[in-house]
Amino acid sequence: FLFDPKTGEGIPLGNGGPSIYALATFGDKLYWSGYPSGPVDEFDPARPWTLLKGGPPGQEPPPDTSPLSNPRRVVDALFTHTRVKKVFSACVGADKRLYFGGAGIRDYAGGGFGWFDPASGESGGMWRPFSGYRIYWVTPALDGRYVVISTKTATDELNLDARPESAKLFVWDTAEKKLVRDFVPVPKATKAGPVVEVAPGLLLGTTEDPEVESGGLLYGVDVRTGEVLFTKKLPAALPFAWTE
Repeated sequence: FLFDPKTGEGIPLGNGGPSIYALATFGDKLYWSGYPSGPVDEFDPARPWTLLKGGPPGQEPPPDTSPLSNPRRVVDALFTHTRVKKVFSACVGADKRLYFGGAGIRDYAGGGFGWFDPASGESGGMWRPFSGYRIYWVTPALDGRYVVISTKTATDELNLDARPESAKLFVWDTAEKKLVRDFVPVPKATKAGPVVEVAPGLLLGTTEDPEVESGGLLYGVDVRTGEVLFTKKLPAALPFAWTE
């Protein structure tokens, strides 16, 4: 459904599509992904919803990949490049690509990082750098020059199924089209937690305190260097459901 914050009205649209976990807007379109296997759909809110809806009696709805379909399936499965079964987060980079992060689930324990280019229709991604790190959060920094990838530790099939001691933040450079750095924001914390840019290049994150039961932490990092600027203890952990 659509929600109008001015009127408080919820507008039903229709059924269908994947189980949606991650949404991002680009231009006048909405894109989403989720489960199973990271499909990507494009929705134009200016056009009627057609998925699973036919026209006059006896008329079938257009195929979900047809330009007539709204929403329209633009990527069948990010799984092909990333091994993700669930996409948890999405954002837009300065290169006008949509970026997605998720986790393998079941047959693959690690994470996957993928993208879709609305202009070309091309998609891609990777999983090997994230074999021991599930991705639960992606966020842009420096006007989208960087995509910051926050992770939770997982068994690493490329390292004899060992689990890393600490979760990492990874930084993707949208200009160079590659990972340019990774670093541990909180040693021995198994989750890097949600992060958000609060000033150009500076991120604020939160996670569980590995030294205090049920305790929490705030931390600040510089995405340009990977320097951890501070950590601050909280009286309790801020809840977020990264349990899988």
